[in-house]
Amino acid sequence: MAIKIAIADDHKLFREGVKRILEMEEDLEAAAEGENGRDALIIDKNYRPDVMIMNIRYAYYEWNLSSG
Repeated sequence: MAIKIAIADDHKLFREGVKRILEMEEDLEAAAEGENGRDALIIDKNYRPDVMIMNIRYAYYEWNLSSG
């Protein structure tokens, strides 16, 4: 069973690069991607990834905004 990995970053080039790396590994799957913290919350709820790679700025600012 593949490890589901989600990517949330505002830089499309970064997201594309991470996806290409993940595609090289058969036990890793790029499950979903988003551009911001709100996307990350939606991805978490809908896709339930095992791992979330995200821009650290989202971890504080937008997560707190969404929960408050």
